[in-house]
Amino acid sequence: MNVTCCRPLLNCLAPDHPFLISSLKMYLEPPEVPPQVYYLANTSSLNLESEQQALDVMEMVYKDNMTNGFFLEAGAQNCEWSVTLPLEANFGWKGLLVEIVPDFYNQCLSVGRRSHIINTCLGAQKSPHFIDFDFESVGVIKAGNTSGKAMAGFATKDHSNMVITVQCFPVYSLLLTMGNPKVNLFVLDIEGYELAILRTIPWDKVDIEVISVETDLAGKVQKDSSPELITKFLEDQGYTKFRHRNDYHAGTGLDQNSLFVRNDVVKARNVKQLGNFPL
Repeated sequence: MNVTCCRPLLNCLAPDHPFLISSLKMYLEPPEVPPQVYYLANTSSLNLESEQQALDVMEMVYKDNMTNGFFLEAGAQNCEWSVTLPLEANFGWKGLLVEIVPDFYNQCLSVGRRSHIINTCLGAQKSPHFIDFDFESVGVIKAGNTSGKAMAGFATKDHSNMVITVQCFPVYSLLLTMGNPKVNLFVLDIEGYELAILRTIPWDKVDIEVISVETDLAGKVQKDSSPELITKFLEDQGYTKFRHRNDYHAGTGLDQNSLFVRNDVVKARNVKQLGNFPL
């Protein structure tokens, strides 16, 4: 899919409209069959220990005993710096990798992932929509006495000259293109607009067990957001928050990501917080 190509008609459709779903299926890049050898710059990225989020999900939630799971990961970056790669490589998980940045997407195609890939962005509205996307950075993020540029994301008023109007699609629509499976892990890392994405999901129509969401930029870009608001929103949807281990981000002074497990899963799998954290 060319990110500069937009189809206005799709914006008029409900997220579960058959024509929208059939259109999105045309954008999917399926995995090679049979699976090929991974082509990686560093094979250590296959190790579960290389991805703290994946390690926590397997040790805290699934007790290293979940094979053939399903994930949704956005953004997938180059699909090698990927939370879900160790789950795919070592436990047979499959899923959908969402990446809007063309350079990253093209790298994804060369890695040999065993999951579907789509070159688009998650929508911040309940139907498809156009939005300006800054392919350089969402802007400078200030925390205390430090500041630094975040990665690409929805354009702000202080945007770069790398802004292009793109078409984004709801999480629900993308899941329907995959048959609306049980999602064992949803990785959401889109540089500050995570709450907007979560608000679009019809929670009574999806089956998402675990969410690992970037929270440290909440409120830095999307102003009606904060780590606390994300936590409150997901608790209202029936999730319990846990902390990722070894996830402190010196640039923001916060944990970079937060782990949310649906309450029935917490009970069924006896999910407990691991790691030593100050009270």
